[in-house]
Amino acid sequence: MSTDPTGTTASGDGSVAPWWASRRRRLAQAVQDAVAAELAETARGLTGPDAKEMARHLAWGELESRLSREIESGLTLPSVEDEQALVESVLASMFGLGEAIEALLADQSIEQIDINGADVVWVRYADGSKEQVDPVSSSDEELVAMLRGAAARLGLSERPLDAAHPIANFRHPSGARISVAIGVTRRPAVSIRRHRLMDVRLADLVALGTLTDELAAFLAAAVSDRANILISGPTDAGKSPLLRGMISEASRRDRIVLIEDDAELALDQMPDRHPDCVALEARPANTEGEGAVTMADLVRHSLRMAADRTILGEARSGPEVVELLRVMSQGRGGSLATLHSYSSAGAFQRLAMYAAASPERYSTEAANLLIAGAVHFVVHIDLIYEARSRRAPVSGPPWRFGSEDSFRRAVTSVREITGAEGLMVISNEIFRPGPDGRAAPG
Repeated sequence: MSTDPTGTTASGDGSVAPWWASRRRRLAQAVQDAVAAELAETARGLTGPDAKEMARHLAWGELESRLSREIESGLTLPSVEDEQALVESVLASMFGLGEAIEALLADQSIEQIDINGADVVWVRYADGSKEQVDPVSSSDEELVAMLRGAAARLGLSERPLDAAHPIANFRHPSGARISVAIGVTRRPAVSIRRHRLMDVRLADLVALGTLTDELAAFLAAAVSDRANILISGPTDAGKSPLLRGMISEASRRDRIVLIEDDAELALDQMPDRHPDCVALEARPANTEGEGAVTMADLVRHSLRMAADRTILGEARSGPEVVELLRVMSQGRGGSLATLHSYSSAGAFQRLAMYAAASPERYSTEAANLLIAGAVHFVVHIDLIYEARSRRAPVSGPPWRFGSEDSFRRAVTSVREITGAEGLMVISNEIFRPGPDGRAAPG
């Protein structure tokens, strides 16, 4: 035990004593500011672990210097555990999203984190249950400052987050997808989608019940045969894990060009699986309105990159969809993409809508001809609801809800495109929902 001049007792067991808690926030911010300034001067060109290790070294040096001055003023030295916790909190804020959010991201049972202000935080677990958890920051202002720094550092390119740019999307080093809105909401709104299945094969999805053995064998053969495949499904159905599982069946010799609006598939970070993979990420305009690189720009550029397979993380609007369909119809085949749709047949309507919204303004007939000449299969994954139950929340926050709908993810349909006729794309549903909801031979 040690006592400061006010008589407040501080423990040496690693707990945060009152006197230390009152100083920690101010000291941590001062250390973080000093380290950030030093890194800007000395760590140019350093990325990832090297930059973080230098920051750790600088943080310890800055903390020791500041504590020495405080001791000379008669203040008590904190415990080694408290010093360690402060340094780690500084690093978490500089190279992540702060201690509280990083702790949630480390929980493998959590799939979604929604923040409606610093002290209103909800998480959704893999079993569908939902819970309100502790605050992630002491104030909205501190949360916004942390998010602004993360948006500038964590992505492949800086994402501005300010009054002129109130919305930002970027990727966490863990692979989580982060979407932030400020200014257009009363309080900062953050949605973080964790990808629990990163390095996945079709066999893993069979074990999870997403696919049958028969369907997994068919999809593996389709990928090996270089078919162009669209993966459709609603939000949160599991399109990204399915794409990862399917592309894992590609040859290691294939050169893969991955194109995403916000990098999250991370195929280029799996050199054992995909040794020749380049990931391209779209970039918004800078504060002067210049420098934007669109998904359509990247798809067009991929034609000059000698790609064996072009992968579009998600088709979201018109221009990149049309460019991808052109790549599929002109290239070597083997391309994959995901898009939002509530059925395998509905994917054609969505594609035609995107084509109509493109600068070329394709008619439905022309769009259908383009689709039929480019896409071989549409694979639809969905949420299969097995039981419906609603449990009342416990009294008083934090609230916890049971799974409102008990569900599992499963591929429910596969369509083979055979042609186009006027306003319709002609297809055969070769796998359709079976008795358990999973796709069975049709």
